[in-house]
Amino acid sequence: MIPTSRVTPSNFVSIIVRRERVQDYFELDAESPYMLLVAPVKKELRREVSPDVKGFDRLKEIRSTLPAITHVDYSVRIQTMEPQGNPLLYDLLLRGSSRRPAAACW
Repeated sequence: MIPTSRVTPSNFVSIIVRRERVQDYFELDAESPYMLLVAPVKKELRREVSPDVKGFDRLKEIRSTLPAITHVDYSVRIQTMEPQGNPLLYDLLLRGSSRRPAAACW
């Protein structure tokens, strides 16, 4: 993921993932080339949130191993990438994941 200084409602973080790696992280088996779909984070990547946390404090809780992009309801807005869609960006994702497997999505 591309680091940001602070996530605010006007400065959100989203994800680009290689199409063949979508199911490694999310409960989705479809293309989303224009970031139109929202999908749940896979259950094994989720973290339990304390039921005692209420209101805006819930926004500070880490809900998954993908904390910057996981919404309060464990969903994520996803953009999928295939080589024919944007070869340069796809290559960047591929190179990043060869160095760090977790970098398959940014």
